[in-house]
Amino acid sequence: MDAAEVRRIRENMERAEARRLQPHFIAAFFLEAFKRLGGSMREREPKRYEITHVPAVIRNRDRILGAREGVLQRYERVTFEKERISIPGKPPAAFICPGHPLLDATIDAVLEPERDLLKRGAILVSTDDPGETPRTLFYVEHAIQDARTDRSGNRRVASRQLQFVEIDADGQAHTAGYAPYLDYRPLHEDEHTLVAQLLEEQWLQRDLADQALRYVISELVPRHFDEVRRRKEESVTKTLAPR
Repeated sequence: MDAAEVRRIRENMERAEARRLQPHFIAAFFLEAFKRLGGSMREREPKRYEITHVPAVIRNRDRILGAREGVLQRYERVTFEKERISIPGKPPAAFICPGHPLLDATIDAVLEPERDLLKRGAILVSTDDPGETPRTLFYVEHAIQDARTDRSGNRRVASRQLQFVEIDADGQAHTAGYAPYLDYRPLHEDEHTLVAQLLEEQWLQRDLADQALRYVISELVPRHFDEVRRRKEESVTKTLAPR
């Protein structure tokens, strides 16, 4: 087994681990965000919820996004765990996961007024790194589109990925894994003065966001495209194979 194969297996394992954690984090985010945006929901069975009111701010974001399946004004049941979609004697639940229009519209409604704040960034501490050298972390979302179009005439997204890129003081960019922020914590009160002078370092004054974007375009997007193409070609081959 060569190094490339080992790396691929490791990346698949990391991706599987990130996906395994997703339902908990998606539920925690959605429940808080939906409440803040004015939505009404209540737990009817363990980890199954009835949504009695989807606020206009979320429905309006859905219209802007132009998803194929529109956001409803209410949902009899929703859940964040696949195994809880069907329960004997209870209504089936809509599975809220990445790609569901209700979740996508909620995320967009939260992001829209805070985009400037996100661009400013934050200072976090990596609990796994005992060193004192700063580094920058960027997240970049990119998508592969196909020739199909949605109800708004936009090309459909065949695959979407959220990538994390780190750039160190030497200007070297590299991928940072699938959820590096889970091991980060906010600064303690007595640490603010310690990092203040670090923010004045010359390398942090460069256009690091542009460098991160160039790295994604040259390194990560081609890999993503190859993965999608290989998956689609395999699906087409199986469909066309005689039976």
